Amino acid sequence: MAKHEGAGRSRDREKIAARLRALRNELLAEYEQCRAELEPDATRHADDEDITERAFASTADILSHLRWQIRDIDEAFERLNQGRYGLCEDCGEPIPANRLEAAPTARRCMKCQAKRERRTG
Repeated sequence: MAKHEGAGRSRDREKIAARLRALRNELLAEYEQCRAELEPDATRHADDEDITERAFASTADILSHLRWQIRDIDEAFERLNQGRYGLCEDCGEPIPANRLEAAPTARRCMKCQAKRERRTG
């Protein structure tokens, strides 16, 4: 029976890894698309400069957020490889499957996450 549980865990690990890879690939594609939008446009007119600067700032914010999400996925892969994926970093208890389904990079159970958010405001 223990052998069977290990096989199930292996399948679960493969499923989680595939989901994280797919999510990471989607984010990388979005990141590259946003980066391409930052390329200077030779047809831009001087009166478009303010609009262009605002669009640049907005796109830069999006790129920063995407980099943060990609880093979170990479860290989730690290936890998966170390056998810590799905365990709360604060209390060590398993993170419920429905939370991981909604947020595959979650580091904490809902209780510990709520405590952290109250502390940090």
